[in-house]
Amino acid sequence: MAKATEWSKERAPNYYQVLGPATQEFSLEESGTAYGTLDAYGRATYAEGNVSAEMMRDGIDRPRENMSHTNPTGWGSNEQVSMLEPSGDTYHGYFWNRSHLLAKSLGGDDELHNLVTGTRMQNVGGNDGNGGMAYCETTCRDWLESHPDGLIHYRAEASYVDGELVPRSVFVDMLSSDGTIDQHVEVFNAAEGFAIDYSNGTFASDCGR
Repeated sequence: MAKATEWSKERAPNYYQVLGPATQEFSLEESGTAYGTLDAYGRATYAEGNVSAEMMRDGIDRPRENMSHTNPTGWGSNEQVSMLEPSGDTYHGYFWNRSHLLAKSLGGDDELHNLVTGTRMQNVGGNDGNGGMAYCETTCRDWLESHPDGLIHYRAEASYVDGELVPRSVFVDMLSSDGTIDQHVEVFNAAEGFAIDYSNGTFASDCGR
């Protein structure tokens, strides 16, 4: 498991940074998905996909399941907040999202082995397709749209510290079958203006510090 680093607004204003080329060994040879088993703490570990354009279209078209009772570890201390977005606008909504390791739009399912407790910023960044996990997902979907016969090798791994229930980061590896996408990305599970207790998912405003 890769070790998470601390989020810095200066280094990663939209909650991700590209660290270099993909580092993971991909186990799937044909299109499909695979998931790690929940660990001893009940935490999601990794999700992997060999994603085709057909998988992408099927995932986008599939009705979203009701996940109101599908709670990843660390879930339960959620409330609506005002949060500064990377653009300078303010997001008004829930602090935590049920964040997919492998997005529904890339063929991922809605089961606990594919879900982590992620801040709104970790999940979608500024909600413009260019931040958080959405950066990785948009990169893959755009490539698949223009390469309908290709595959994207995609692996997302949650990075926890000891027995903490909420990951500090998610590391994503993306490798297209033509090699034009080859990235190892750290997506930070943080939110500007808030202090997070990753052991249990509680949070508080730190703007007064």
